[in-house]
Amino acid sequence: MLIMLWFVVNRNLLQLLKLQDEKEKKKLEAIESYLSDASNIDTECKEVFVDIRTSRYFKSATGIYAENKQRDALIALHNSLSSDISWTTIRRANPHIDFDSQNKAKVSEPTTSQKLGKFYNNMIGWLFLFFAALVFLIMIATAETGIIQFLLGMGMMVGCVGISLFSFAQNFPLASAERIRKELLLGSEKPYLPAPDNEKVAE
Repeated sequence: MLIMLWFVVNRNLLQLLKLQDEKEKKKLEAIESYLSDASNIDTECKEVFVDIRTSRYFKSATGIYAENKQRDALIALHNSLSSDISWTTIRRANPHIDFDSQNKAKVSEPTTSQKLGKFYNNMIGWLFLFFAALVFLIMIATAETGIIQFLLGMGMMVGCVGISLFSFAQNFPLASAERIRKELLLGSEKPYLPAPDNEKVAE
């Protein structure tokens, strides 16, 4: 029964992801179609559509949707970090990345509520991991019970492990943000690189 449930959930999830991917492709095709017809292009609208197209390709490559200046600031941030910090790390930390008035990307120090949230997630993760181990030990101690009890125990153990992993995963964004912030502090002589000025580059 658990295998059937997993199959149904996994199949529906894959279908949703496929539909989302097709939706994004259709949007890009519509943008490309608009830009390819020079007779219908308005100068100001063209700049907007080109930026949106670039933003979508940027998201496809990095997992982050960012327009123009924010995109440039993120690229500058990535270039200022070591090779240990990948775009995956920046994507996870994205909720904690802000941009100041000079369009510099920065990672603020975690707030008290964020630290409490991290502690709570870790506590729940370890607690349910302990429950999973406890269920496993009970299953070993009662190995002679029927198949129903065994399947019930397996279901509980898998459920506890799943909740545990989910709880730990909630800390990935904050952990990634802390990694970036610490590396920027170590290189404090150039903590944040400004986004390149497109007008100067064009010149």
